[in-house]
Amino acid sequence: EVSTLPGMRLLDPDVVSPTFQQLQQVKSYYQFPANLAMDRYKLPGDGPLPQDTVVAVRGMGGPPPGQGNWINTHLVYTHGFGVVAATANTVQGNGNPSFVESDVPPHGNLGLQQPRVYFGEGQNAYAIVGGPAGGRKQELDYPSGTASGGQQNNTYHGNGGVDVGSPLNRLLYTIKFRELNILLSGAINSQSKILYDRQPLARVAKVAPFLTLDGNPYPVVANGQILWVVDGYTTTGLYPYSQRLSMSQATATSDAPGGTVAGQPTGDINYIRNSVKAVVNAYTGAVTLYQWDSSDPILRTWMNAFPGVIKPKSEIPAALMPHLRYPPDLFEVQRQILTQYHVLSAQSFYGGQNFWAVPDNPGTSNSTQPASQPPYYQTMQMPGVSAQFSLTSPLVQRGRQNLAAYMAVDSNPQSPDYGTIRVLQLPQDAAILGPQQVQSTFESDPTISSQLSLYRQNGSKVIEGNLITLPVGGALVYEEPVYIQAAGTTGSSTSGSYPLLKRVAVSFDGNVGFAPTLSGALSQVIPGLSSSSPGSSGSSGSGSAPGSASATVRGYLTQAESDYGKAQAALKSGDFASYGKYIALEKQALDNAQKAAQSHSPASAKGTPSPSASP
Repeated sequence: EVSTLPGMRLLDPDVVSPTFQQLQQVKSYYQFPANLAMDRYKLPGDGPLPQDTVVAVRGMGGPPPGQGNWINTHLVYTHGFGVVAATANTVQGNGNPSFVESDVPPHGNLGLQQPRVYFGEGQNAYAIVGGPAGGRKQELDYPSGTASGGQQNNTYHGNGGVDVGSPLNRLLYTIKFRELNILLSGAINSQSKILYDRQPLARVAKVAPFLTLDGNPYPVVANGQILWVVDGYTTTGLYPYSQRLSMSQATATSDAPGGTVAGQPTGDINYIRNSVKAVVNAYTGAVTLYQWDSSDPILRTWMNAFPGVIKPKSEIPAALMPHLRYPPDLFEVQRQILTQYHVLSAQSFYGGQNFWAVPDNPGTSNSTQPASQPPYYQTMQMPGVSAQFSLTSPLVQRGRQNLAAYMAVDSNPQSPDYGTIRVLQLPQDAAILGPQQVQSTFESDPTISSQLSLYRQNGSKVIEGNLITLPVGGALVYEEPVYIQAAGTTGSSTSGSYPLLKRVAVSFDGNVGFAPTLSGALSQVIPGLSSSSPGSSGSSGSGSAPGSASATVRGYLTQAESDYGKAQAALKSGDFASYGKYIALEKQALDNAQKAAQSHSPASAKGTPSPSASP
């Protein structure tokens, strides 16, 4: 019901990387990835659910411009430092992220104790590190206003890497990397080690070449350490009586246009299981593989061939377990298959009737090569179950942009329903707006277009964030954060220009809302929304809706949700007469709720025009 609306995601991890870069880069040699990660952490003052969080590692990008000699590149600028995290559903009043872990040295609520990142996504060059106890420290650790030379230096003491202290090893690595300095440099000592293959995907692929790897490794802070989590799959194209699918095409979205990453098959597959969770320590580089699917026969065969390589699921650290999640590449393959195989009638299936499609991402709909909308992680609630961290995706009718279904999978590994996919099928005889149509509604709305035109007149860039879909009260809410980037050199880390959240657009039941805060936008389309509803916080984190829902409104919404659940149950059992009856009752309850809310809302009392309707 609407009174328990979960938190809505305001920070788009694909948009705010430049914001993290400007506010938390600290020095030009640190870099953040273009696409940040979604996780959840239990923060002080939270309720029973952890907080959805946007997380990024502050990696090492290399020496400053003009300082890229061999010693600086491989012996001095050797590692990144710390993570930066911000709550996903709240921002500060000026549109900046609400950081819960930040700065150098890092401080915050994640309990980080070892912030040094020697192994990470951006670590491409080899590094030569280490030295005797009490020797000269030559590695840049982090900038410091109190240390000599304005920087704190460090010597690596982890157990990663290969010894290059002996003349023979130095000669071998001189040949391997075709670099004479490895053999001749006096900066290399008897305790030096060389670190290479430093990216998480590359390391896991070396240890377990029999696994197919998810293209979305993500960082986790657990037990004070920074860990990279990589989902590993067992795949084959030889499973009998099963539909083959190109994994690279199924996983190609606006986040990953190419789809395929290192470790993924280039041919078709018809069997895939998330059988392994791989963990790479960002400080030591240690790779640990944990069995995740104990029933997978292919993995059991590999475990018999390589005993001891994969540890049992029971050995996964307790601090790491809450941060594991349902992998996006697997979900993207499953939603592609579901677009056809949800059809139960053979005649309808072979006639291609009622097939679905993955919608194009609204942000790429006008490009020459539109990309599929990626699935989104968010804490949300499907009808009849409690709110959980989930991976979600809308689906549209094939050949049309009308919404056909909504798909979500429980992504909380500590939930007994982890991996359960739930699908809300929408009536076939109703034209329900899909993501691209809602985006068109936003862009054609007079209020929205006029306000955005004012921003563009000053040379600012308008950036539309992720268009989130949520089921609420038997209907669907669409929510899109709108960022404004001041005039400057787009993409330049030195321009000082970065995206700030300034507006939120929402669509509910054919009405459009647009306001500086999420709560303000929601109150325009759901006048009875309680100001204490979780997720009603806006850009300041403290926005409120004007007034509380009356008991009459809540009663109608509860009835609508109940009728919707009964309609879905009737549809599943093939009772189309009951299905039609309950859909009609649901619509009547929603109409009654809207009338009751409008009759008690301040806007109606003052004769203010209602929110603009969708075309």
